[in-house]
Amino acid sequence: MRNATSFLIVLGVLVCGCKSPIQDQQTIWTAESRSSDGTSIATASRVDIDGPGINDLSTTVDLKRTIYGNPPETVATFDQDQVGLPDAAKLNLAMNWVTPSRLDITYNGRAGTLIYQVSLYLGINITVHDTSSGSR
Repeated sequence: MRNATSFLIVLGVLVCGCKSPIQDQQTIWTAESRSSDGTSIATASRVDIDGPGINDLSTTVDLKRTIYGNPPETVATFDQDQVGLPDAAKLNLAMNWVTPSRLDITYNGRAGTLIYQVSLYLGINITVHDTSSGSR
């Protein structure tokens, strides 16, 4: 009985210790862009997450097709945790619907790094362009 109790205590500590709760998650900025025919919505959000062992500043672009019942899907993610990044550096993210089936996303590559991109989602072509001069 004593060994079983000790085992359960150790197991509980290990399970609880593996999870790192987020102490603070703050949405800093959001923007939305609708396609001209209203069938799609692109939403961008910049989130700052702080917690035990976590310090993350990133921006995501999610795409939602209003004609389907699916949840929004992330189509681009930008990491903004660069060491030495000047406070004045802005991602300057913009979402422009060229046509109802083509979304162009532009950003300043000096203020963030594109780490994830989807090029085609439910019939929508997605392009991402770095507008900084001398881009990396």
